[in-house]
Amino acid sequence: MSLTSADGPNLLVGHGRIHIGRFRSMPSIDLTDLELVEAARGQRMLRDQALSDAGKQESPGVRKIFERSAKTHQALADKFEQARASGRR
Repeated sequence: MSLTSADGPNLLVGHGRIHIGRFRSMPSIDLTDLELVEAARGQRMLRDQALSDAGKQESPGVRKIFERSAKTHQALADKFEQARASGRR
């Protein structure tokens, strides 16, 4: 997939389809409480690994990439936990 095309810089081209300025949303999925717990746990594990890797980096720019990834994993873990607490599945 390329991020640009000959038609302009804002086109995303991939898998034979062109999407202009929008993303298709995924259909909802029904997760059990156990699946939500496991998904949150997995995201926390990925967060911890990203933070560990960030601490090993000498370059501040590379360190920020890992730290940003850790924040994303934490946000996803929070969303899974909120979904479980609210009873949404």
